[in-house]
Amino acid sequence: MLINPAVFKAYDIRGVYPADINEDFAYKLGFAYADLRQQEEKKDNLTILVSRDMRISSPSLHASLIKGLLESGIDVIDIGLAST
Repeated sequence: MLINPAVFKAYDIRGVYPADINEDFAYKLGFAYADLRQQEEKKDNLTILVSRDMRISSPSLHASLIKGLLESGIDVIDIGLAST
């Protein structure tokens, strides 16, 4: 999957599902984010809180993101559906 760099904004990630953002993207994002945070914090035992919104695509993107985080060694607190 080619990642569209335009999805990365100053304070969030925005794109069209599934053209710009899909489950593969979410998995890779989780894995890469975990690696970045581990390097920045200089430790492996980090915990990240994850939530999602009410869009139809959110449950599968949420699950893929969490899978990427977990497979990179990050602990995840999943709070499920939340507002912004």
